[in-house]
Amino acid sequence: MGALITALLWARTNWKLIAFAAALAALAFTGWRLYEAGEASATQKHQIATLKQDLANAELIQKMQRIALEGDQERAAEDAKKITTLNDRISDLNEYVESLADRDRECLSGADTDRLRDLWK
Repeated sequence: MGALITALLWARTNWKLIAFAAALAALAFTGWRLYEAGEASATQKHQIATLKQDLANAELIQKMQRIALEGDQERAAEDAKKITTLNDRISDLNEYVESLADRDRECLSGADTDRLRDLWK
């Protein structure tokens, strides 16, 4: 009981020191919390910037893929036209060969050769 009374008397005589220490502790705690909040904010800003950059990159890649797909579709349409043309020429050639009276002959005459060349022009 004597130690309690001594502590209370000391606190009564040094109340300014205790108040100063409490204020200093409160300021230190507040500063530490503000530092943590600033650090978290900086981390979040960095994450947001990174996500925005990733989104921009993804949109660019998607745009490039769409352009490539359109180009491939155009090329496929052109190739389909070429294939159709070649198949028509092959059919014409086969019809011509079938129409020849001496189609089993090994050599073609000059007129036959010219006709064949005309099919492929």
